[in-house]
Amino acid sequence: MARTREAGLKDRILDSAFAVFGELGFQSTTLKEIARGAGISAGSVYTYFPDKESLFKAAVNRGWAVFIQELEIMSRGRSLRDERIAVLLDRGFSTLGAALPLIRGMLFEASRLNLVKPNVDRLCEAIGELLKPDEDSPLRAAWDAAASERLLLTRIIILGVLSSAALLPPSPAASIESLKEAIRTLLTTTSMTLGQTAKQIESGEAPR
Repeated sequence: MARTREAGLKDRILDSAFAVFGELGFQSTTLKEIARGAGISAGSVYTYFPDKESLFKAAVNRGWAVFIQELEIMSRGRSLRDERIAVLLDRGFSTLGAALPLIRGMLFEASRLNLVKPNVDRLCEAIGELLKPDEDSPLRAAWDAAASERLLLTRIIILGVLSSAALLPPSPAASIESLKEAIRTLLTTTSMTLGQTAKQIESGEAPR
């Protein structure tokens, strides 16, 4: 007899899966542990997911989607650009630290590499919108003029952060904090470069 689907249960399973995969990684995680975290029997998981692999992929994609949605909401707000950068770094690296085994499974196993590119592409777009200067900002012209270079740099930074974090030791808290501060410095330097480019554009020294 087909199992009855309970409203909200799929989200509970995915929340538990993200947490357990993030703590233990793919190989060490069992559906029983995920079910326990969701407060259900292991058999109930199969109502929504045929196997552990499909659940892993769904949990990864949902984790990306939730984070990207948060960035999209922030980009529509009225907070200052520096405040948005601070929130991006704090939220992003907090999520990163909580899900390192999951990220290792996503990056280092060939069968799951297809989870990376579409989500990184979406994240690049969301970060671009989040950090984009306001229409009346003197930095906006320089930002728009460097669109392709900025997109490439953003992708390199994201993949570099994910790979660097995935290679960290078992207790990586201090290393993740150092990585976050390195990216903060890089973003600050990029903002300074944009400011210099904006002045060049205004003076006619750089192509529009």
